[in-house]
Amino acid sequence: MHVKNQNGKIYITGLPDQPLISNERDAIDVIGFCGEQEAVGVLLYPKNLPADFFDLKSGQLGMILQKFVNYHLKVALVLSPEFVAGRFKEFAAESNRGSHFRIFYNCASAEKWLIQSRHFIANFKRYKCKGALMNGQIPVLFVEGKSLAEAWEKSLLEVYQKGCDIKTEYDKPEDPPSKDCTMTVVIHHPLMEPMIHRDMPGGLEDLQEYVLEVIEGIKDHCVRNADNPDDTKWEYTYHQRLFDYTVPGIKEAFDQIEIIAQKLAKVPYTRRAQAVTWKVWEDNSCYDPACLQSIWCRLLKGTNDTWFLNTNVRFRSNDAYKAAFMNMFALIQLQCKIADRISALSGKKVEIGRYVHQADSYHIYGSYFDEFRNRFLNAIETRDFDQRTFNYAAVKDIMEEAIPAIRQKAAEMCTE
Repeated sequence: MHVKNQNGKIYITGLPDQPLISNERDAIDVIGFCGEQEAVGVLLYPKNLPADFFDLKSGQLGMILQKFVNYHLKVALVLSPEFVAGRFKEFAAESNRGSHFRIFYNCASAEKWLIQSRHFIANFKRYKCKGALMNGQIPVLFVEGKSLAEAWEKSLLEVYQKGCDIKTEYDKPEDPPSKDCTMTVVIHHPLMEPMIHRDMPGGLEDLQEYVLEVIEGIKDHCVRNADNPDDTKWEYTYHQRLFDYTVPGIKEAFDQIEIIAQKLAKVPYTRRAQAVTWKVWEDNSCYDPACLQSIWCRLLKGTNDTWFLNTNVRFRSNDAYKAAFMNMFALIQLQCKIADRISALSGKKVEIGRYVHQADSYHIYGSYFDEFRNRFLNAIETRDFDQRTFNYAAVKDIMEEAIPAIRQKAAEMCTE
C-alpha cells in the first residue's frame, strides 16, 4: 500500500499488480491502516481484489464494500472497461450515482473524487447528552421520519440526548450506565429511499440473513425443545413465534400472520388483527425471553380504491444502536408480505402504510458509547444525510445473490 497526500487530503492506494484484499480480515486490516493514516478512502485496482469480486453471486463485493461503508471510507476502483459487464455493469451504474463507491477508468478522476471527501474530528457539542435529572421518571420520547434511515437516525440522537441513565443486567462493573427511554418511532413511508443507513450493525449479508430468519424461518430448527430441560438451543425465533405459535395442550400451532391477513381480508377495519410472541408459561422464567411482543395491523382506504396496511410493532426491550435498524427493516418486509397476502385473499389493491415502532425500553448500552460517538456521531457531524445513507435498490441484487449461501449456512447451524 502507498500513502498519498493531495492538498492535505490523505488516501491509500493499492499497487496495481499486487494482491491486497482477499478476504474479510484483509479488508479490516486496510481499514485499520486508513485509520492510522487518517485517510479519507482507498484507491484500488482489480488485482488488489479477489478474483471473484466481480461475480455478484460470490458475495465478495458486498462483504468487502460493506466493511468500508461501516467506517465511512470511500472506495475508488480503477479498471478497464472490459471488467464492467453483466450484473456488475448494472451495479456499477447504480453505485456511480452514490457517494461511497465509484468506478473509474483513470487514476486522475479517481483521485479527484477521493479527495473531495471530508474528514473531520467530530464536534460533539451539538449532540451532548443533556443529563437532566429525571426524578425517577423514564422519559417518553417520540420521533418521526419519511424513511426508515431518517427515522432510525433521529431515534438514536433523541435517546442519546434525552434518555435517562440506567444500569442493565448485562453491564460489566466498568461499563457506564445505558441511555434509555420509552420510544415511539413513526416511519411515514417505510419503502422510501434512501432506506439503508450506512451505520447499521453488520453488513448487507447480515441484514439479508436476518430478513430470512424473520420471514422464512431459516433458523427455526435452532429453537430448543421446551419439554427437554437439557436442550440448550435457542429459546425462540420471531418467525417461530409469529408463524408457528404453539400452546401446551393444543395440538395445532397458530400461524398468526395468516390469521391477521384473513381477518383483514374479511373485515379491513377490524381492531383484532394482531400477533403476539410472549408465552407466559415459558418467558417469565427463561434466560432470553422474546423482545418483540406484538404486531398489530389495520387497513384504511386511500384514493383510487387502494387500501393501506398500517402497522404497529411493540418491543419490551430494543437495543437502539445494535439491533433496532435490522428489526425495523425486517419487520417492514413482513409488513409487505402481509399486505400481499391480504391482496391475494381479498382481491383488493393493498399497499403498505405507515409503520410505528414502539419500545418500552429503547436503549444504547454504555459499553457502546465510544463506538457510537466515534462512528455514528462523527458521521452526523462530518457528512451530509445522503453520505450517511444509500438506496436499498442499489444493493438489493447483491443481497439477493447471497440468499442461497445464507440458507445453506443456516441449515448447517445447530446440527449437533
